[in-house]
Amino acid sequence: GVGNISRPGEWVGVRLRLTDSSPRERDVLVRISLPDADGDTMVAERKITLNPGVAQGTWLYFRVPFSFDPNRGATASVYEAIVPEDADPAAGFVPGRLLARQTIAPTPANSLIPKTLGVLGVIGNDELALKRYAVRSDGGALSGTYSPYGHEATELAPGLAPASLPDRWMGYAPMWALVWGPSVEPSQIRGEQARAIREWVERGGHLVIVLPSVAQQWTNSESNELHDMLPVVTVNRREGIDLEPYRPLLQRYRSSELTRDKGVIHTFEPMATAAPNEAIRVLSGPDGGCVVARRLVGAGMVTLVGLDLGSNNVRAATRADVFWHRIF
Repeated sequence: GVGNISRPGEWVGVRLRLTDSSPRERDVLVRISLPDADGDTMVAERKITLNPGVAQGTWLYFRVPFSFDPNRGATASVYEAIVPEDADPAAGFVPGRLLARQTIAPTPANSLIPKTLGVLGVIGNDELALKRYAVRSDGGALSGTYSPYGHEATELAPGLAPASLPDRWMGYAPMWALVWGPSVEPSQIRGEQARAIREWVERGGHLVIVLPSVAQQWTNSESNELHDMLPVVTVNRREGIDLEPYRPLLQRYRSSELTRDKGVIHTFEPMATAAPNEAIRVLSGPDGGCVVARRLVGAGMVTLVGLDLGSNNVRAATRADVFWHRIF
């Protein structure tokens, strides 16, 4: 699963790394098979082309049975991909000679979390003050039944790297939200990965983008393939801003100084062409400027955050139950 997290009864993505010892490139069929509750064998399959001595990654997706035994795992197999001589080439490939087979299991074993837990993904190396969503009612890592800061307990999947993200929407299915940190440029996710995030949002996912304090590229349609999903707003960067008046957006009580230095704020102004559901004001600063804007996309939504949560002082002052609750 994404972030090594999966749930029974839910879609999961499995990323395999394959290295071929053949002297020439060849087409192969990669399969993952496992028994379901009825005793039948489910098979997920993908055709890829392997090159000699080159390690290549591929994703396969399937639903984890509610009765899945992580100790038994699933079986990954690689077959030569052939077209039968008497078959129409348009009919596709069929498995030929078995090249490799290996049993795979969730690693670590506790990555298969209870079906009652939600999953919150974070792209980038910063947890952005979201760690409190992983607090359990009894303090246990996975044993708590609810969150003291919300309803269902949540498992955090931080540190997601662009190179390891799925290329189909099913890989994101366990997540109720995906937060894109300021340290990752939008240009790092393109092609099938960008289309996977787009479809996941359209099916009901919530993508939250925290803008970096400098050199943000989200408004650049050339480097950002998700540009047309963003709120239809003009992004205004303001630097040298006293952050103290923004404290009520971040915390309920005065528990720490934000900073005596000046900070960076991005504000959002709806464009004249924006429909009502394309530029929704979520949070306003003390001067009335919008600092969090949202757009509804299909059954999901995309939210832009203009506060500099990448700053150590701002992040330290942020309380999940004050700021992030309003976002989610």
